[in-house]
Amino acid sequence: MKQPFCVRPFLELNLHHDGNITPCCQLYDHSLGHIHNDTIEELWNCDKLKSLRREFLDGEVKTCRENIEKLGCHLWFRHLEKDIEKKVEQTEPVKKLDIRLNGKCNLRCIMCKVWEGPNHVYDNSSFWRDGPQKIFPFLKEIDLLGGEPLIQKDTYRLIEEVSKVNSDCLFNITTNAHWRLNKTIESSFDKIKINKLIVSIDSIFPDTFQMIRQDGDLKLLLTTLKDLKAYQKRSGNIKMIRLDFLIQKLNYQELPQFLKYCDVNQYSFGLQIMKNPRSLSIYNEDQEQLRKWYQSLKAIKFQSYRGKQLVELIDIVEELFIPQNSTLQFS
Repeated sequence: MKQPFCVRPFLELNLHHDGNITPCCQLYDHSLGHIHNDTIEELWNCDKLKSLRREFLDGEVKTCRENIEKLGCHLWFRHLEKDIEKKVEQTEPVKKLDIRLNGKCNLRCIMCKVWEGPNHVYDNSSFWRDGPQKIFPFLKEIDLLGGEPLIQKDTYRLIEEVSKVNSDCLFNITTNAHWRLNKTIESSFDKIKINKLIVSIDSIFPDTFQMIRQDGDLKLLLTTLKDLKAYQKRSGNIKMIRLDFLIQKLNYQELPQFLKYCDVNQYSFGLQIMKNPRSLSIYNEDQEQLRKWYQSLKAIKFQSYRGKQLVELIDIVEELFIPQNSTLQFS
């Protein structure tokens, strides 16, 4: 059996809003260091990260085993495998940042606690001091998250500084779209290449949306989404607008309707099963309900030009949603 390989320890660092730095967004408790005590350059080849790289190179993965089995997360960035050095010690700088510079948010989502944490941790840190010379010029991609990044000053500072030294860096921006597109935002967008603009939606039904995304307004999100599509068309500066659906107890029954919505409106989509908090996850759901849900997914029919993409997803839904060794079993 082929051993799983993940490019992320060879490619990126994950910067959390509290200053903690980890190898990726799934290894929340695998801290490499803190931005107040360590530089990005130091952490990129620290002993703990080199040990993780060695696990993948030797085919004896322990640190990420549970995540790989339940989420298949080692496959998410395999298209970037050509860009990495398959070495324990990296000779090139970090190529990708998964970054939350600030926890400031205008929503209180039930599955997220980032908005409760500290803000402004990166102010006057080595990140901003080293960035223009040692970090930003070498980045191939930035995944920009929050809180809500597009209401944070840090986001616009990052865009300004990266665009000055690296016009080829691709940005992937995840947003709750609870803001209105204006000239200031457009001006910042115009300075960078946006690979993906990811709108976290989690439901197309107002009542469910409100339960998950507290203080949220689905109508505002859809208005901003419409404005973003118009900007994409006239500027050509957003390669993809994607709607993301975090599968959990409150919304998993709505997934067929969400997929049809994306199909009819020609949106790309992203799907992920929420693992924590466990009380809200479908991994803690009734088995019979999950079997019925699985059958409903297989029965979906699609019509638009994205139909082939969606049908292919349904064909592999058992592998995608119910990874090997999961507690979920389907006949």
